[in-house]
Amino acid sequence: MIGYAMTKPKTYSYLGSGGIKFGGGARAENKRRPPGRKKPSYESVSGFERSNSGVLVEKRRIIDREKNRYFEKVVEHKSRKVLRRIEEPLTNHTGRGSAKARDKKKGR
Repeated sequence: MIGYAMTKPKTYSYLGSGGIKFGGGARAENKRRPPGRKKPSYESVSGFERSNSGVLVEKRRIIDREKNRYFEKVVEHKSRKVLRRIEEPLTNHTGRGSAKARDKKKGR
């Protein structure tokens, strides 16, 4: 199904195999999912967003499960300073995001 849906106030998502989201920044997403597979075999995200410190950054991320590749590059938009650059096998990219170890004492 292709169409547009309002996901948050002033944030629109394009529904389909790829899309563009506008909100605190603009970004394009592309996903390929083979039939019968839970996770996409390929994902890419690129665009602009605000960092935690409020600085506008340009972010590019590629997750390629078929080629076992993870790539991420975050560049400060104004100065073009590279804040983060990671290129490694996807199987080595652990302990980040939802896979991060939580402190059981704090209940996280």
